[in-house]
Amino acid sequence: MKVGEPGRAGEASEPERVPAEPAGFQGAGVAVGMQTRPPAAERILGLQRSIGNRAVARLVSGWPSPRRVLSRDAATAYVDPGVKKVSDANPSLTSDQQGGLRSLDQAHGIISSAWSKLKWEDVSAGAADRVANPSHISQSPLGTCGPAAVLNYLAATEPGTFAYDVQSIFESGGWGKKQINQTLLNNECQPGMDPCDWMMMSAFQDLSNDFLDFYGRPSDLRAGGFDSDAAWMLTAFTKVSKTKSLWSEVFGVKGQTEKVSKLLATYGDKIAVFVDVAAETLRNENNSGSENHFIRLLKPVVWGPKVEFEVFSWGQNMKKAYKPENFEHMVYGYLVGAVDPSVDI
Repeated sequence: MKVGEPGRAGEASEPERVPAEPAGFQGAGVAVGMQTRPPAAERILGLQRSIGNRAVARLVSGWPSPRRVLSRDAATAYVDPGVKKVSDANPSLTSDQQGGLRSLDQAHGIISSAWSKLKWEDVSAGAADRVANPSHISQSPLGTCGPAAVLNYLAATEPGTFAYDVQSIFESGGWGKKQINQTLLNNECQPGMDPCDWMMMSAFQDLSNDFLDFYGRPSDLRAGGFDSDAAWMLTAFTKVSKTKSLWSEVFGVKGQTEKVSKLLATYGDKIAVFVDVAAETLRNENNSGSENHFIRLLKPVVWGPKVEFEVFSWGQNMKKAYKPENFEHMVYGYLVGAVDPSVDI
């Protein structure tokens, strides 16, 4: 992640809550056309099974924006062409991924936009593909490596929440009480980028900036930031409850790498690990470079005659094996996030 913005003081998190049943859904069945829909409690339980508890909690609470997703039954065939295409091309999706697709499909034809130049069918098609293939998330020419890495973790571990958050940012143009700047909302998608990637990364960057607006362009020096900005994104948008930065200058690259690898081996996706690296060395281990990129570590690192590691960056999962001295030159530190606040990181 490029250092360009002042770090965010402190960390924020969304409280876990399942609020009372929303207005308009109380009582027994709700008639829709010629059909009678099941009671709201049964529909909400169905949504919990399909898109996850956190997404349902956000949906029924109207936070950060009011939604109307309960208007179609989850069992019906997909009506959004982009979502259907992704479903047909990926027959082995998990139930969580299928729930994410249903969430996107349920917004088809009823969702409004706060982004004047974006169309929902373009955004939903990209979002559906990222639900099925989180590694396709790509910052392309933007300097938004932090948002890209956080979005990859969100889509991979909570596809239902990812799908809901795409809808909320598309429709509300903000998050909670924070609003995206109007220039960005009126900009066109960066040429060559997927509309969902551009919208979500630009929104994450703008919302995490403390002082300067981000306009979604590669020449914008307002991209990048400190680990504290990525920490805010993690606690605001994912299940991560706390974060900690581990700097290799203090404890050494090997020691810190062994620590985060043990955490990943023990807790799996309940731990999020990100790495501050030199992008030039990530491209080629023999290149020299400086700290200017932020990536997600996917699996524990195997340290031997070669250091074997797997990371997400630039729209792909990469498996690499470096000489220890080259790996140590590439890594500047780690940002670790834990879902369980009792875990010692």
